[in-house]
Amino acid sequence: METMETSSFKGDYGLAGNDKTALLTSKSNSSDGASRRNKLYLMIILVLGAIVITLGFLNLYQAGYLDGSSSDDSDASTDVVCNGHGSKYDDTNLCECIQCWSGPNCETESESCYISAGSGQPFLFLEFWDKMAANGEMEVYTPINYRVPYQSNTIGPFRADQNSSFAQQLAQLIRRVHIKYGNVNMTNKHIVFGMGASQLQTASMVAYSKLKNEYPILLFDQLPYYFGYPTRCRGASSYHCEWYGGQEINESEIDRIVEIVTIPNNPDGWAPQRIYPEVDTYALDLVYYWPHFYQSNDEMEGMYDAPLSYFSFTKFTGHAASRFGWAVADPSVASAMRSEISANLLALSVDNFRRAWTIFSFIEERGDEYFGYIRDRLKERWDELLEILDDTNAYELEGRVGSQYAWLRCVNKTNSQCQSAIRAKNINPYWGTSFGIPSSEGYARFNLAEYEDTWQRIIKAFREVVDDEDF
Repeated sequence: METMETSSFKGDYGLAGNDKTALLTSKSNSSDGASRRNKLYLMIILVLGAIVITLGFLNLYQAGYLDGSSSDDSDASTDVVCNGHGSKYDDTNLCECIQCWSGPNCETESESCYISAGSGQPFLFLEFWDKMAANGEMEVYTPINYRVPYQSNTIGPFRADQNSSFAQQLAQLIRRVHIKYGNVNMTNKHIVFGMGASQLQTASMVAYSKLKNEYPILLFDQLPYYFGYPTRCRGASSYHCEWYGGQEINESEIDRIVEIVTIPNNPDGWAPQRIYPEVDTYALDLVYYWPHFYQSNDEMEGMYDAPLSYFSFTKFTGHAASRFGWAVADPSVASAMRSEISANLLALSVDNFRRAWTIFSFIEERGDEYFGYIRDRLKERWDELLEILDDTNAYELEGRVGSQYAWLRCVNKTNSQCQSAIRAKNINPYWGTSFGIPSSEGYARFNLAEYEDTWQRIIKAFREVVDDEDF
């Protein structure tokens, strides 16, 4: 037994009774101390962790990440796109800066830049679509397998996708929008699609030449005329078209005339009457004939009915880069135009059709909201410009208030003198000679649909022009 007991104690490191008791007491006290120390260490760690987390959240809040107003430049260029001086798209994710701004986030301003003030760019319209995108109200998503083959319902020669079921449905949607806003008669009319109004205009000149059996036709428009028409005529070739803008045409040549009338006119915004009403081959350019270019719907001239009318996204909704246009035409004219477009293009992009469908659907449902917004913004700018013009006798408005352009006459100045006075303040509108006005007269076209920043620069510079003239 003694041997076993001794052996047992030896199991406790070979200590005998009293020593073992002392050891157990010591181990118990040591264990309690260690436990207290561990609890203290844990408490310190928890306190330090809480402090670190609190400081981290505080820094995030100050940086704006928790309230959506990040002060980081790269994030600011997403929330406030390119610092408000450009656009950024998810394909390149790069800032595309407006006039007078540069840098990765359009943060660098050039005070001495030269401002292009006369283009037809519809930058102002982007404000409305930016709001729609920010609210998540409109999105055009095209899956990778969307309408991959050529689009046609028939086997054999393909005709400019005018025959596809989707194109036919889109034509019906466009028809409903025109009927809703009453700008053109759709009875017994066909819709022809093209890459913007430009292609439709060129195709129609060839079509009219063949329908009239006149080679070339004489394309006529009265002064001041849109400077793009001579280019369209050249695009149809000298065999089919000869430009006669602003010229008197001999009585013997009347049968060769195709008259084009722009309503409202570019550049002055008025609604001109036809010079050759006896000619039944004519076209109306109605790309601007929508409610947002009039101060009220009552100012619009009513529903037009012509053998051919042009329209495009550029002035309708501002989607100029989509290069989407359509013509409303008599059946014979429409057929001849489709043949011409098919021979030169084969087909239009289904991606453009998809975007067009989304936009027309929106306008059918909420067009009043869109037209009202653009109309109000243009009115604000017209008010700013008219305030300046009221204080001067050196410049007179000869265009219609409410349109996209201000058509100004430089009183008692030639074209060269007019340019010198206005260019001295680093602004460059489009000059009267581009619209067929003789160089002995000074005229300028200003675009009221510029970006807000650019418009304010134009207004500031033009006020300085007027102040110098009246000094």
